[in-house]
Amino acid sequence: MAAGLEVLGHLTILGDDESRLQVEFRGDVVAIELSNLRAALVLRRTLPRVRRRAWLQRVREELVRAGLELQIWVARRQVARLAEDTRSGWVATWLGLDPLELRVRSVLAVLARRSRAPDPSHDAHESRDGWAEPKQ
Repeated sequence: MAAGLEVLGHLTILGDDESRLQVEFRGDVVAIELSNLRAALVLRRTLPRVRRRAWLQRVREELVRAGLELQIWVARRQVARLAEDTRSGWVATWLGLDPLELRVRSVLAVLARRSRAPDPSHDAHESRDGWAEPKQ
């Protein structure tokens, strides 16, 4: 393994729908903070499954080469990790997110929190679980 890279920095990207993606570089960790699970799903859909898996594998190889770890956070909970020692579970494989180490309990906690407290930035006709209700 190469000598670890130490990086510091911060980048925020705002989406058209008020979603937010923040990237922080803290020492040997690159942390991506997504504003909500919807933003994560949009990112997941940007590449077909085969290309997404190949891209994630290349990212992992480069992270290992640089001695870095990628952490993905949603609503202040770490939901995924990518580093030299990550182990992809069956849920990540099923979703086409391997080699990411998906923290299923954290994802479920974010979903549970979302169902308890509706996001005021969403349309009034949208239900708490994020699915649009039929307009009357």
